[in-house]
Amino acid sequence: MLFNSGADLYSRIAHNLALDHLKHRKVTENHAQSLDPTLVPATESPSAEQLASEEQRQRILRRIINELPPRCRQVFIMHNLHGMSYRDIAGELGISESGVEKHIMKGLLHCRKQMKTLLPE
Repeated sequence: MLFNSGADLYSRIAHNLALDHLKHRKVTENHAQSLDPTLVPATESPSAEQLASEEQRQRILRRIINELPPRCRQVFIMHNLHGMSYRDIAGELGISESGVEKHIMKGLLHCRKQMKTLLPE
């Protein structure tokens, strides 16, 4: 997959992280629903409000990703956007696979923590 600019790259990552966040929220809601069948399930299709806030989510997620240290951000993008394996990233950057794993975990933890804080439920 080729991207015309860094903005396209960040936009794709932001979109994927937002989807992950929404999927996690849906799983949580479904679990709550299974515990309490009187709860009304959320609608399946996005509302106009949800669609309108997508651009805001992407801006927030780009900012969150940009907060990562440079090497961590680079590894995070290589894995999550380009789909590169730990081995391929390690070989390209001259670091260990364990180092790649640590950068990815650090990036994921940071993104999840910040998303929980900055994105509305």
